[in-house]
Amino acid sequence: MKDTDYSEKVRKRRIELGLTVEEVARHAEILVEEYAFHLESEPEYIRDVYPLKVVKKLCSVLRLDLLNLLEVPCKFCQGSPRDPEYDLPRNDLISKRRRERGWSRSMLGNRIGFLEPGVANLEDDESESENWGLENLEKVATALDIPFQVLLGVSCPRCGL
Repeated sequence: MKDTDYSEKVRKRRIELGLTVEEVARHAEILVEEYAFHLESEPEYIRDVYPLKVVKKLCSVLRLDLLNLLEVPCKFCQGSPRDPEYDLPRNDLISKRRRERGWSRSMLGNRIGFLEPGVANLEDDESESENWGLENLEKVATALDIPFQVLLGVSCPRCGL
């Protein structure tokens, strides 16, 4: 992800839609104080603090495309082939890629800054990636050479992949 002021993009979109801070926070299930004092004022808060599921909910409320918000270019629009493995559940894809590299869970953990139990949770629970922050998921994507958008679990609005 690029160095972007995500808070400003979110604030502008909220104002564009004529929504109050309270309305967005309530619908996104975020504490009003947290939204008001952090999300719209700290540029990296979305990337560094919120789990993926909260960012997705926020994007839904604001009718924002997650890839656009994060300025993640679509690998498939850029010509990268779509590997059939990307249809696997994200936890299975992560596990498969790790094993293909001959890495233990601890080895992957060392590369992304997590202990083995964190990697085990990510690989064993299909929904665990939704609880991880964007910055950490990006580390996993990079380490395992998986397009970030695949780990985000979203499709590109242009190509549908």
